[in-house]
Amino acid sequence: MLTLAEIESTWQFEYELRLEAFDEEALRDLLGDAAALRRLIPPHMSDAEGRSIAEATLAELMARKAVDPQPPTPSEPQPAWAQLLTVFWTPFR
Repeated sequence: MLTLAEIESTWQFEYELRLEAFDEEALRDLLGDAAALRRLIPPHMSDAEGRSIAEATLAELMARKAVDPQPPTPSEPQPAWAQLLTVFWTPFR
């Protein structure tokens, strides 16, 4: 049988997972709508605690977005003979 602390921990974990499923714009909209945010917050949490978790999730999402650069576009591979020539050929300047 689960204890009350385990149930509350599970509720908080589910709440955090729901927040992480939102994109940046939807999370900002949710933070702007207090009633919608209140409906998502687990019953054992205060509104302030639920809001601070949502704000931390948004900050984490923005930090991840800033760190993850766009993947480089793959370039056309050179033929083997061209790769071999670049090793031995140095153009004069």
